[in-house]
Amino acid sequence: MIDYHSHLAVLQEFLKITGGTPEENSVLQAGKDDPDAAFIGAWIDHLVIHADSDGFELDLLEKAAGIWSNAVAIYGQLGEAQSGIEQALGSPPPANAADLVAQALQKLVAARDSALASQADIEALKASIEPLPHIRPHPRQQDVKEPSWDNGNRFLGRRTVSFLNEAFSKANSKRERAVCAGLISSYAGNLCGSAYLGTVVAGPRRLHRFRDRIARNAVGAHLHKTKATPKLSGAGLFGAAPGAPLPADIAAFLQSAFAVAYPGRSVPDFDAGYGKLIRHLQLLERFKRVDLPMPPANGFVQNVPPTDVGDILAASGIDSDLSISSAPDSDPTTPNTSDSKSSSGAGCILGILLIFAFLIMLVVCIVQAIDKGKCTVFDFLAPDPPDPRDPTTPAPEASAALTALQNPDNAAHFLQEIFNMRMVMWQGLDSALAYLAVTGLIYPDDLLMSSPLYQQFLRTPGRPEWPLRLDPQAEQTYHRDPLTAVENPAVGVHSQPFPPELAPDAFVDSGQTMLYNNVASKLSGSQFAYIFLRDLVKGKPDRRNRDLDADRGFMHECWDIADGTSINDPILSVKILPENAL
Repeated sequence: MIDYHSHLAVLQEFLKITGGTPEENSVLQAGKDDPDAAFIGAWIDHLVIHADSDGFELDLLEKAAGIWSNAVAIYGQLGEAQSGIEQALGSPPPANAADLVAQALQKLVAARDSALASQADIEALKASIEPLPHIRPHPRQQDVKEPSWDNGNRFLGRRTVSFLNEAFSKANSKRERAVCAGLISSYAGNLCGSAYLGTVVAGPRRLHRFRDRIARNAVGAHLHKTKATPKLSGAGLFGAAPGAPLPADIAAFLQSAFAVAYPGRSVPDFDAGYGKLIRHLQLLERFKRVDLPMPPANGFVQNVPPTDVGDILAASGIDSDLSISSAPDSDPTTPNTSDSKSSSGAGCILGILLIFAFLIMLVVCIVQAIDKGKCTVFDFLAPDPPDPRDPTTPAPEASAALTALQNPDNAAHFLQEIFNMRMVMWQGLDSALAYLAVTGLIYPDDLLMSSPLYQQFLRTPGRPEWPLRLDPQAEQTYHRDPLTAVENPAVGVHSQPFPPELAPDAFVDSGQTMLYNNVASKLSGSQFAYIFLRDLVKGKPDRRNRDLDADRGFMHECWDIADGTSINDPILSVKILPENAL
């Protein structure tokens, strides 16, 4: 299954095609004229998955987004405090200098209180994410038979072509034809895109669910940039807010097709799925990298030594044993332990601790400057200073603080420490983004995409054997290519369609060489979509019951484990399912 942006990229290319008949063009034009309906069709797999989900992953993302927004606000408060103090100490000093200092100190105390209040939430969130419970195993990998599958896995692995054929036969209105344009695009995009993911991951989602999630997001981020797909929060989707129902006519259209395609199975609650889908799209866009901080203005900071991180931690009473290995990589082009979730998580927590430490020490610093006439973070800690961890500790009196800061040494140290804190906070936010991306919750941004962790998924490898078996240590090692043996038998697995060194654009664009039935063809997701459309219009729909996860290779039919055997047998016994089989 491919991600949101990959589906949009295939849809965009599909809708650029000019059909050979008026009937074909009526479907393509409907998709262009009603993009919201086409998007719903293109994201049908995600819609079905959301309809059945318990919302656990969305809840994790919601909590992360709240903490992120709070951290960004603290970062902004520190920048405003730095700017206010610089203005107050200008030459000549402004008439409202004391007010500017008072406002700056209030921002520092507010930032301190907000950061301290967030600590428990941050630690709880990391503990919830760390075991990756949001990336759940495929029921097939647990020898669970189809009747007990959820609708999302059933939709990807059984009778999807029957759903597509049924929907197309029922499409009477222009809006229903627009939905069908998306459904056709989604079907073809999954067939080609899942084969690409399986190639770069070393096997299908069933075997390598953690790598598949990271690869899926990396490929989507790449196509968002190269194909200029819309921002997810900018997708119209009928102007809906989270929790809004799907337009009634589209919901009825999809429910009817699903009921026929999957007789005897529960029909997804498309309204619930639609609300969760909207919520997910909007949450994914909440995580925006902040700009690097600006250093203090020239003239304020001269010859101020850099702050030692260990000293700050020690002076704040925080255990500094938590660290990230800084050993150079033996091969900077290969994913290594610094790309793993445990390393990213350690960096995230270390950055958080440093933020707390800096905020604590800054308040102490200005209190000591008033009493001692000098302001540094370490030199003038009183034996029993006011406890800056106590939210009831008042901010220093503004006029006294202004007087203390008019000492050039105090001003230099204080402004340097604010800047240092913003730099550490920027690094902490960077680590938080890296952690959320490496755990598959968000897309990697442009800066993260330069990492070997994500680059490994943007070029097809020369892989002589496929698929590789499940790594029992996958939760710790999914950042690198598996070292496991091939899943036997390799005979009967369709050849992978992508030769080495192809980017994800290969499964989107026309003109890229792929292998189909062992014959080199220049076909792609968008062109396969047109072939399916052409055949549907002719009344000759595809009758092959294909697996949209490309679990056994490109264009492979849906399959099941032979009766009396297990998915974990040394030699896999597979039976191909006919068109109508569930």
